[in-house]
Amino acid sequence: MGFVHAWFTMNQILPSLNISKLLLDAAHDAMIIYEYCGEINVLPFIDLHVKKGVNSKYKEKFTIDKDGIPICPTSHKMKSKGIEKTKYRAKFR
Repeated sequence: MGFVHAWFTMNQILPSLNISKLLLDAAHDAMIIYEYCGEINVLPFIDLHVKKGVNSKYKEKFTIDKDGIPICPTSHKMKSKGIEKTKYRAKFR
């Protein structure tokens, strides 16, 4: 995994860097990455790898703003409803 090597190298070069969120593509949709992010208190944003059989259908269409906050169909920013740690999900209402 190129990400793992880059992550640990970055942490050695820049130990004082404080990262709280991590954005990765679907190639990094692996449980070990979610678990590691949980251990180091980093919130991961990872596209789901559709070939793994994950079906991500939503009842309503929505968009996501530049800050990563979902926008509901009525054009209002959704409010955080917490994190479901067991399923590695951020919930919004």
